[in-house]
Amino acid sequence: SDVEDTIPTGTINLVRAPSSGQVVFDQAAGTFVYTPDANVTGQDSFTYTITDSEGGVSLPGTVTVNIGAVNDRPVVANDAVTTDEDTATTLAILANDSDVEDSGFNAANVSLENQGTGAGMYDFATVSVNLDGSLAIVPSQDVNGVFSFTYTLTDSEGLSSTPATVTLTINAVNDAPVALDNTAQLQEEGSFEVNVLGNDSDVDIGDSLDVSSVTVVSAPSNGQTQVT
Repeated sequence: SDVEDTIPTGTINLVRAPSSGQVVFDQAAGTFVYTPDANVTGQDSFTYTITDSEGGVSLPGTVTVNIGAVNDRPVVANDAVTTDEDTATTLAILANDSDVEDSGFNAANVSLENQGTGAGMYDFATVSVNLDGSLAIVPSQDVNGVFSFTYTLTDSEGLSSTPATVTLTINAVNDAPVALDNTAQLQEEGSFEVNVLGNDSDVDIGDSLDVSSVTVVSAPSNGQTQVT
C-alpha cells in the first residue's frame, strides 16, 4: 500500500531472487509468476521493493512460496542388445531408467508392450521378465535380423512411463544341412541309384546342396557306393 498512491505507478524491483525457481513480474498488473525448478519441493522465497510515482522506494517485502510434491512418472531410456541366432541372452533394461521418488524397481514394475500373440511372445523371440526386472530373450529358431519391442515402467503410485524401445539384433549363424535317411531295395548282384539330396535341406538362404556336398561317412559292408 501507499498513503499517497492508490496503486503504485513505479516499478517492482527484485531484491533477492528465489533459490529454487524463477520469478517474472508483470509491472502493469502488479503481479508475478513464480516457476519452481524441476523436481523441487519444500519452501522458497524472494524479496522485492516497489517504487511509487514520486520515486520513493518501499522497504523490502518477502514472498514465501510453498512447493508441494507431485508424483513424477518414471523416466525410461531405450535399450539395445545383440546375440547370435538360436542363442538366448539377458538384458538389464532398468540400468538406465530412473524415478525421482521411487527406487528398487523389479519385475512387478515392468510391462511388455507390442506383445504380438501373447505376453512377450513375438514372431522373432520369446521375452520374459526376470524377478530383478531384467529381460530373458530367447530368439525363435533360425531367425535373424533386427527387431524391436517396447516396455513401460510403473511406479509405486501407479504412474507409468512413456514407452521405451528395445532393439534386438540377431546375427545370422550358418546352420548345418539336415540329411534324412534313405532306403533302397534291389535284387542280388543288382544296383540302385538314389537321389540322397532329394529329402535333405539347408535352412540358410543362399546355401545350396549339390553332389560336392555329399560325403560318404560309413561305407556299406556288403557292397560299394559311388557319389555321382
